[in-house]
Amino acid sequence: MRRSFKFRVSSFGFRITSFAFLLLCALRLHALDRNAFSITQYDLKAQIDPATHGFAATGKVVLRNDSDQPQHDAVLQISSSLDWKSIELNGKPLLHVTHSFVSDVDHTGELSEAVLTFPQNIAPQGTVELEISYAGAIDKSTARMEQAGASKDVAAANDWDEIAGSFSAVRGIGFVAWYLVATDAVSISDGSSYSLVLQKWKNRESSAQFKLEACTPTAKPGEQLMVFGASVQTLARQPAARQNSAAMSCAAFPVATLGFTTPSFALGALARREMAAEGVNATIVYPADQAQAAADYAALMKPAQTLVNKWFGNSKRGVLMIALPDAKDVPWESGEALFTPVKRGAKSAALSLAHQFTHAAFPSPRVWIYEGAAHFAQALASENQENRAAALDYMAQQLPTLIDDEKENVEIALHAHPRPVSITFTSLIAGNDEVLYRSKAMYVWWMLRDMLGDSVLQHALAKYQATEDTEPAYLQHLLESEAKAAGATTDLESFFNDWVYHDRGLPDFRVASTYAKPLLNSGAASGFLVTISIENLG
Repeated sequence: MRRSFKFRVSSFGFRITSFAFLLLCALRLHALDRNAFSITQYDLKAQIDPATHGFAATGKVVLRNDSDQPQHDAVLQISSSLDWKSIELNGKPLLHVTHSFVSDVDHTGELSEAVLTFPQNIAPQGTVELEISYAGAIDKSTARMEQAGASKDVAAANDWDEIAGSFSAVRGIGFVAWYLVATDAVSISDGSSYSLVLQKWKNRESSAQFKLEACTPTAKPGEQLMVFGASVQTLARQPAARQNSAAMSCAAFPVATLGFTTPSFALGALARREMAAEGVNATIVYPADQAQAAADYAALMKPAQTLVNKWFGNSKRGVLMIALPDAKDVPWESGEALFTPVKRGAKSAALSLAHQFTHAAFPSPRVWIYEGAAHFAQALASENQENRAAALDYMAQQLPTLIDDEKENVEIALHAHPRPVSITFTSLIAGNDEVLYRSKAMYVWWMLRDMLGDSVLQHALAKYQATEDTEPAYLQHLLESEAKAAGATTDLESFFNDWVYHDRGLPDFRVASTYAKPLLNSGAASGFLVTISIENLG
């Protein structure tokens, strides 16, 4: 594991230069529980300056001690391209040590970590409100992916986040830590460990409330659009704060509960196309010079929505497409928002659209259902474009990564300390492994389709209620009930135990032996009785 520490001690009203103090800080860092606190509330005011790639934020955050022990220290992290300006408690500076912390949850491959020392312990489930300020620049960085062995072109296509010129787009944790996080160190080369660390943080933050107000220098009123989450707003011009200062345009976004989403934003001189008048519950935001490409992309939306509605019902919220300017950029989605080049082939675009419309139509508190259903919809779209074989080929493309991930999980489970990890930790119901709750869950939905048939599955999906899904077996019982109503006797207990409630790995079937015996009868027709032994090496 790459790791480095560069200390800076913040002292207020006194100077701390003791080597002994720094040594003590270094020793305490290794004993820190970076998972002890979650951040339950963000209230940030951001200033974004595309001309200088600048980003600055001030505001308040609420930390909650989720551990079972009182905590005297806490950790807060931001991108290494940003610098801490102040951290205060009750209006007074809070003693903290900052250092460089190597971790690939940020595109630079490093975080700026602040280790806070509270004046008194924070009890389990206790909360503390802090006032924070930090600033710096967010440039495009390919550092972490190149260190992992990717070419510069591949790295640039994946890590396209930056504040720049006429268009800015910045994703959150896993790409840019532009807001406060607290995670263990992890390398993007660590495979399933990387996704486990990210998902662990996202699960802790799923109920967090995020409030954002953003401003940017602008010369003309109404010339900038900003996207935050699934909300699009025109920035309104504000009076200059002082004489000779730059005029600012600002927007205040509705408070959002994070759920499964990653806080992300886009900003620029963008056009907006509302699709409601065309019978599509969607919005496209795009640079003005991509109007024709956006129109071509919009033409694909209605067929995708129609397919999704057939399986998952009507959209419960709108889908948002943010056009990326470079056709080589890799699409990325979070919730109902999709960042994508609009200059794409029709087939690949249709798959992405099926995914997003499924999110809008089929919300669930369980990530394996929420994401698995969306990936299943992509397989359905592939079948709809061509045939069943094409859908199976599409799913097979994800199989090598899934196999590797399952192997890594077995190794992690066997060698975890202080004790082996339960097979329920990486189960679909636990929702801790991104590869599993996307790709494996897709296969689970497809197998359920094959076992139950399209009609039974569609009727069950129509009856699914996210608010009623409070028990792990809710979906299993719903499917069994619908199958029974259709006249079939289906016990899904064993299937869900093997594929959903536990992570038993993947089967690896082979034909161990065959034996053919001629059938002897008095009729003219004859044949063979074939006995086949199947062995599971998985």
